[in-house]
Amino acid sequence: MRGLYQNNFIPAIVLFAVGVSVFVILFFYSTGFYLIKHPTFENLNGVTVTLTAIMLLLTIAFVFIVGWLAKRYFIKEVEESLELSLTFKSITDNMGDGVITLDKNGVITFANTKACIILGYSQNELVGENAHSLIHYETKDGRFVSNEDCPTMKKLKENLEYSCEDDTYIKKDKSKIDVAYKATPLIVNGATKGSIILFSDITEKKKNIKKLKLSDTIVKNIHEGVIVADKYGDIVFANNFIRTVTGYTPEELIGENPKILKSGKHDEKFYEAMWERINKDGCWQGEIWNKRKDGEVYAEWITITAVTAESVYYVAVFSDITDKKLQEIELVKAKELFELQATYDGMTKLYNRQKTEDILKIEIDRSRRYGIELSVLMLDIDDFKKINDTYGHPTGDTVLREISRLIRKCIRKTDYAGRWGGEEFIVIAPHTDLKGASVFAESIREIVEATDFAGVGRVTCSIGATYFQKTDNEESVVKRADEALYESKKDGKNRVTLL
Repeated sequence: MRGLYQNNFIPAIVLFAVGVSVFVILFFYSTGFYLIKHPTFENLNGVTVTLTAIMLLLTIAFVFIVGWLAKRYFIKEVEESLELSLTFKSITDNMGDGVITLDKNGVITFANTKACIILGYSQNELVGENAHSLIHYETKDGRFVSNEDCPTMKKLKENLEYSCEDDTYIKKDKSKIDVAYKATPLIVNGATKGSIILFSDITEKKKNIKKLKLSDTIVKNIHEGVIVADKYGDIVFANNFIRTVTGYTPEELIGENPKILKSGKHDEKFYEAMWERINKDGCWQGEIWNKRKDGEVYAEWITITAVTAESVYYVAVFSDITDKKLQEIELVKAKELFELQATYDGMTKLYNRQKTEDILKIEIDRSRRYGIELSVLMLDIDDFKKINDTYGHPTGDTVLREISRLIRKCIRKTDYAGRWGGEEFIVIAPHTDLKGASVFAESIREIVEATDFAGVGRVTCSIGATYFQKTDNEESVVKRADEALYESKKDGKNRVTLL
């Protein structure tokens, strides 16, 4: 309302001032002319003096009124206009985007601080220059574009907005930058005064987008499974290779919890320890047995990393190592089998002769060094050849296994039992003197005699026992036990002989 009042009132004041000024000028001109022709004061009549006084008063009043109006309207309006201009400059200088204004001919009339920084020019270097000819005359591939062919200028001349998400501006040093901008006609009181262009440098953004696209392509196509879960445990990303490993498509996994892959082979303590390490160190790496969509359990080598972006995400990268794991298991089994074969007798599961000799040597060394008593028993199944000939070798093998079971039942944890060869067995008994060896041997003989062997019935055994002496070695101790066994056989079998 005030602006409307000013727009109507100020022109009237101006016309009034002009009119009074013309009247005053004409009056003083005529008065001066009259005084020149009639220089004496007596020629001035009363009317002339009165009019002159009136005109002086009117002039003083006019000066006062004009001064008051100027202060009341013109000066305040200029102050408000200046304040508005400073406010606009402050706003644009603090913007994160470049701002330039153009007149109707495309000449730059204003550039904010960010525009100067982006383009490398000072404000004085920009203002007064044609914007297109200065910063927009060439395409990305170096093709020249005239002012008339510039799509931005064409739209602005038609009073239309124009925006572009990917274009090129040329900086002061002639290097090109990628920009996104929006050009809008600048309309004041219904009249087009020019245009305003808001733009931003997207060079780094485009590079980052390119890197992200490359990373996305790599992650989606690498030959390892990749799963990303948010802080709530929901899967938000799965790459294409995930289907090869788990049988699930990425679409089937997104929104699910990784628990969908649990095989049940690990207890809760395993997962608690895993998450404790992730929360502490930000990363965990190891083997996990998981379950595919079809229910098959498989082994995977997995690395889980906590990544902080806008929130915390957990990135799991894993590969199927089932074949490798099975090969390792087979190797372990083969090694165990080799060790078993190198240590135990395949028929009786007692120590074989080689292992028994090694144990005997160790126990003799201990006995000699620490003065520990040591006894050795040699056992032979009576008439074993007759059992094989009468009942067959499978039955004979059964008898061997049963005798072995009875020996294991009789020996202590500190004793060792081995198959010496054929139907002969040997027992090494540390911390046992000859008297104790006699009792030990009798317990074995009695339990064998009291056992009913399937398909055979009664079976007996003969035992020879001896003890370690300081002058002995492995061969002499075994030889003496064997001689004692021979005496048991010679004296009628099913007996124990001490030597």
